[in-house]
Amino acid sequence: MNQVNSQKRGAPRDLKCVTNNLRVWDCSWKAPSGAGHGTVYEVCIENRSHSCYQSEKTNTKLPALPPGDHEITINRLYDFGNLISKFTLNEKNVSLIPDTPEILNLSADFSTSTLHLKWNDRGSVFPHHSNVIWEIKILRKENEEVIKLVTHNTTVNGKDTVHHWSWTSDMP
Repeated sequence: MNQVNSQKRGAPRDLKCVTNNLRVWDCSWKAPSGAGHGTVYEVCIENRSHSCYQSEKTNTKLPALPPGDHEITINRLYDFGNLISKFTLNEKNVSLIPDTPEILNLSADFSTSTLHLKWNDRGSVFPHHSNVIWEIKILRKENEEVIKLVTHNTTVNGKDTVHHWSWTSDMP
């Protein structure tokens, strides 16, 4: 993310955006020194109608923007000096941090030393077909030592899908 013009002392800095569903971006920034309780920020997306959002916190939610570069400005309202920070935001700079999957069932078959896992991938929040790599860890309870680490490759396609996985231990 390019920070265009906010090196000025007292201006918001370090804009970062994340999403868990590719539809809404949660953007946050570092408050300038001296910004106290009650500071109100105005975040604007240049060249868009209805594109300004006010927040009393150092974050705001924005609708996902189309591909390409977008100029974002952050201004401390009701403040002397009118210090405006400008950032260039591109969808490639937005980190995807999906929600954890929903574990529907985890059971053990002690007679065969087998664990059975069933989970919902929550794929309905992703509007596009995407490849997913799941990491599954089996831990020994006493000291949480990893005794098995596997990856499981699937895809999400805009609908929730239930996945199954089983593992048989070498140890009784």
